[in-house]
Amino acid sequence: MLNALPVWRKKVGAHAIQQLRSRLIDEPSVYILFPEGGRTRDGSMRPFKSGIGMMTAGTDVPVVPCHLEGTFEAFPAESYIPRLHKVIVRIGQPRTFEHLENRRPGWDEVSGLLESDVKALAEN
Repeated sequence: MLNALPVWRKKVGAHAIQQLRSRLIDEPSVYILFPEGGRTRDGSMRPFKSGIGMMTAGTDVPVVPCHLEGTFEAFPAESYIPRLHKVIVRIGQPRTFEHLENRRPGWDEVSGLLESDVKALAEN
């Protein structure tokens, strides 16, 4: 079953992120998070937001970076109906961030490290 952690980009606050963090820690499962915060109009990767760091810095929750190639062609931002198109999923090595402080510098470091991981996967 899919464990969804909905985050409404325009209405998310610190309290909502804290609830999601607690769920990641207290309810071990597989969750899919998209730290870019939205889709682009041209298919390029957007900068990662610090929310992924807010949820995982200072925890031993494993984060597995993944790159999805072909999703823009399969489901462009302006489309309501997906198109038939090949999607390639590249899966990186799990990381944990218990060594980072659960504060802004740690959040930014998590986001930066994961963004670098995903970019490296995209190049392979």
